[in-house]
Amino acid sequence: MKQLIPTFFLAVLLVSCGKDQLSDHFNCKDINTKNNLKEYRDFLKNFYIEIPDNWKTELFYDEYSSSVFAADTTKNLTESFLLDISWRQGELNIDDAFKKQLQDSVLNTQRLTTIKDGMITFKNKPSFFNLAGGKQGNYNYQFFQLYVKTGMDEYITLTSKVYGDKKIARRICESIAYFNTLRIIK
Repeated sequence: MKQLIPTFFLAVLLVSCGKDQLSDHFNCKDINTKNNLKEYRDFLKNFYIEIPDNWKTELFYDEYSSSVFAADTTKNLTESFLLDISWRQGELNIDDAFKKQLQDSVLNTQRLTTIKDGMITFKNKPSFFNLAGGKQGNYNYQFFQLYVKTGMDEYITLTSKVYGDKKIARRICESIAYFNTLRIIK
């Protein structure tokens, strides 16, 4: 009996560590990424991400950042979403001050209101997500951001822009499913 208790706690720990906290926060169930995925590596070799092979995808880099942009151009803007996955060099402290600064930035520069946010663990790294909503042009707009601290002076941002009013929750969950394909190189 004494040997079963440590084994039980180890099993619970392993299951909870592998659990997808982000999908849980958004009640994402039965969302699978498409079968025909292509793996992209950013130019500065910090991460891999899987994107459908028929999506328009562009890569960008400079001295301090490296990005993969992707969009399903086979659908209308209000039926799809835009993805931006970026590695950035710079200090990131995920704490209450960061949360406040991000909320102020979203409100003041983009005129969006925070819908949901939280500190989580993503890919075994300290992370923070923010979902904000408002209007951009003639469209209702949802802006989802995930910040993942990957090192002392580097981090990855994963963002999804969702336009329109239909199937918003599903498109956010699809974005999260693609974000879950992220592999950090280190």
